[in-house]
Amino acid sequence: MRRHQWKGGGGMRTSVERSLWLTVPGARAWLALGWLLWLGLALLFAPRVGVMLGPGGAAIGFLAAGWAFARALPPPVECFRRYHLDDDEVTAIGPGAKVRRLAWDRVETVTQRGGVLGLAGDGIRIAVPFRRLAETSLWSAALARVVPELATDVWDRLEDGEEVRLAPVLDPAWTTLTWWAWGPTAVASVAIGGASALGIAAVLALAERVVVFALAHARRIRLDRAGIAIRDGRRGRVIPWSRVEVARVEQGIRVADRDGAATVIRAGLRNFWIALPVIELRATLAPHCPSRVTFRARCADGGLAVVGEVDTVA
Repeated sequence: MRRHQWKGGGGMRTSVERSLWLTVPGARAWLALGWLLWLGLALLFAPRVGVMLGPGGAAIGFLAAGWAFARALPPPVECFRRYHLDDDEVTAIGPGAKVRRLAWDRVETVTQRGGVLGLAGDGIRIAVPFRRLAETSLWSAALARVVPELATDVWDRLEDGEEVRLAPVLDPAWTTLTWWAWGPTAVASVAIGGASALGIAAVLALAERVVVFALAHARRIRLDRAGIAIRDGRRGRVIPWSRVEVARVEQGIRVADRDGAATVIRAGLRNFWIALPVIELRATLAPHCPSRVTFRARCADGGLAVVGEVDTVA
């Protein structure tokens, strides 16, 4: 038997896996104070803004400002949460006595969205503050707990003839929009005293969600045994694995046909970090992709290498 190894995700080559033990706050107290200030401004200044811009204009203004806050900030309830990560599981603590636990081997999806790393499995969703995690060398140790097993599963599914779809998550998320945009806008509309303001805000909120859904649908990526399907403008195209060229860029990865245009697959796709080593390895080995590959993670000096091990007959 001959073992072939493909290594990606950095230059780390040690097989020592670092122990994981980290507790981070969901958000600092100033976030809750900022939300209360924003809600108070919406309540106090809404009548004056309504006089200047009209009920509809005021609703549009408050909704737009809240949407911008939702894009940049987590929900204020995060001030009352803490997240603990160890070798066995990730735990969300709060608000109050509420505790949610998700074992690493039960994680099914991994998503990097805005300032959070979303983990989901067994009906449990936990969003760990991404920036706090990325500031430590334990970021790679956290990913090492979930990427290898899920990447191996993706490879097996492709070889079994299944399709794997990578879809963007909705940004801003529903919960964040409720706290920063919809709630304050509803308060402002009531303060203005006009049903038209509330109606316009509801229509705009619905339109925003429709646009976000449409964009997410258009940016979906499909992987199968033959190649990778991407959208180029209004049209979709399939690039065979033997013609795929992959390069890492700041936003994610750049995927191109050897003789065609390139497309950037962004890191915000659901399970992007799981599919990344699979895409890179299939592009490297095609058209002779083995039927079975086992992915392993190796950490050192704050870096992460995902290694694909292939057993072949010499």
